[in-house]
Amino acid sequence: MKRKKTQNLGVKQRLKNSSPVEREDLISGLPYSIGYAKPPPSGQFKPGQSGNRRGRSKGCGDLGKLLEDELNVTVEVAEGGRRHKLSKAQISVRQLANKSAGGDLRAFQAAVDVLRKTGRLRENSNGPAAVVTAADLPFDLSRLSDEELSQLESILSKALPNSAVTADTNEGGERQ
Repeated sequence: MKRKKTQNLGVKQRLKNSSPVEREDLISGLPYSIGYAKPPPSGQFKPGQSGNRRGRSKGCGDLGKLLEDELNVTVEVAEGGRRHKLSKAQISVRQLANKSAGGDLRAFQAAVDVLRKTGRLRENSNGPAAVVTAADLPFDLSRLSDEELSQLESILSKALPNSAVTADTNEGGERQ
């Protein structure tokens, strides 16, 4: 007569080969619970130890913080034969203003959006409308034809609904 070897079998194998009554006795005699999502203590992490021994690197930050840090870096810029130290944010704003002044409509729209978001551009004010003349603009309008000037006025009046855009005229009614 052959006897079953139950001594050298693992717990899983003994549970598999046993009757329901023996199975209950085996489970009740174990120092830990058995079942789904209940690994034996030998396979669990010890207190104070995790699966990621190195852990998250300290240099990781959120995207907003990284962008803020990068925009605050100062860079030397040569402008007009002189060197200036400016932050990358200041340089970006200058480039945006120069592009919008040069006629880039996307840059102009981006500048208007930034002004709206920061509260610098008032859209629905009850006060008097601001009047923008050619003298107020940072670029020379004298090179534009009458048709181009009227197109510019219509674009600016759409973008700035509460402001009146006018071009300087001389006594003969011609634009300067």
